[in-house]
Amino acid sequence: MARLLPPRSGVTVRMYRLGHGDCFLLAFAGTRKDTPYYVLIDCGYKPGSPGKIDPARTIDEVVDDLHEACGGTLDLVILTHEHQ
Repeated sequence: MARLLPPRSGVTVRMYRLGHGDCFLLAFAGTRKDTPYYVLIDCGYKPGSPGKIDPARTIDEVVDDLHEACGGTLDLVILTHEHQ
């Protein structure tokens, strides 16, 4: 996937589905036009659950995509609950 960019106003949301343990990456317009503000909500999984969705994705694939999507920078991480 490519870099996640926000609209001029509002937010762009990308959902990552891992079975039991979805997460969301949000991109907001930053104070500088070329620097979005990235928020990650959750990012865990229950072992064995990635094989329950089609196509199956691993946590490593999600982390790699998150890194590419936000250029390696997260401005805020929100954890709503714990996973294994």
